[in-house]
Amino acid sequence: MSHYSTVVSMFKEMMRCVDFCPDVCTMAIAMKCFCYLNKVDVAFSVIATTLKRGLQPDAYTINILLHGLCRQSESIDDGVELFKRIVGRGDPCDPITYATIIDALCKTHNTLKAIEIIKEMQEIGNIKPSVECFNPIIDSLFKERHVDKALEMFQDMINQDVQLNVVTYNCLFHGLCKSDCVEEIKKFFNDMIDRWISPNRVEEVKKFFNDMIDRWISPNVYSYTAIIDSLCKEEKTTESGQLKKGLQILNDMMECGTLPNVFIYSTILDALCKEGRIAEALNMFEAMSYTDVKPDIVTYNSLIYGLCHSGQWREAMSLFR
Repeated sequence: MSHYSTVVSMFKEMMRCVDFCPDVCTMAIAMKCFCYLNKVDVAFSVIATTLKRGLQPDAYTINILLHGLCRQSESIDDGVELFKRIVGRGDPCDPITYATIIDALCKTHNTLKAIEIIKEMQEIGNIKPSVECFNPIIDSLFKERHVDKALEMFQDMINQDVQLNVVTYNCLFHGLCKSDCVEEIKKFFNDMIDRWISPNRVEEVKKFFNDMIDRWISPNVYSYTAIIDSLCKEEKTTESGQLKKGLQILNDMMECGTLPNVFIYSTILDALCKEGRIAEALNMFEAMSYTDVKPDIVTYNSLIYGLCHSGQWREAMSLFR
């Protein structure tokens, strides 16, 4: 907060200088500081000065004012009016402009108005709704127990190719859990893995996975397969401990009575071989027969690679017999 006050003091000193010619960026910084100091009225006077100097505010500058109004619940109505004027006059705006007013409406329990705005946005078509536009609505619908509408909104996101993020999945997961939608949670987790999982998101996905188990929701073999695959395929699995986590999940899976498939066995066996843990890989290969899982070409290729790489040529040849 002290930094904002310092910037405001500097700005006032600069404005007293006759030769000082601020640009839109300078004005925007000053406006942002005034808004965070709850002096939105002063921020409006700054934009008035900006216009008098012949400078044209951009979307970023306008968003600062809108956000300043929406930060205070008593000013939401003013924020809505400003938003209407922005859109009505054709002033510069972007997805953040819409996301700001949608988020404010949802936080003040005006979800229906927020939905109207996103529908208008879709109808006009000049600005595509971003993930930040959808997330507050989905979260708000779940909190209001409108599960079907929340899932419809989620499907709408997918249909419009909106890039989902961790906030989206958090809203869905916690909303479904509170509504006791067990089958939907499993479906959602599998969908998340299909659409969203990547090496830099393994920890986030694993957190969702653990949350499912903590809530006594049993993942299916597909869920186990995906999480183990993502852990074992991450680079430097030894240093990061990801293979160890994968093996632990395999043990948990079997303790819960879910039998691993050939893909799970092959994935872990391949990771073990690449780390030179051949004895463990051979034990894993032997364990497959105990669970009536037949090795496939991937299983054999991984094991042959590991054996040959460690100089165990005869053992590798024995696999062909």
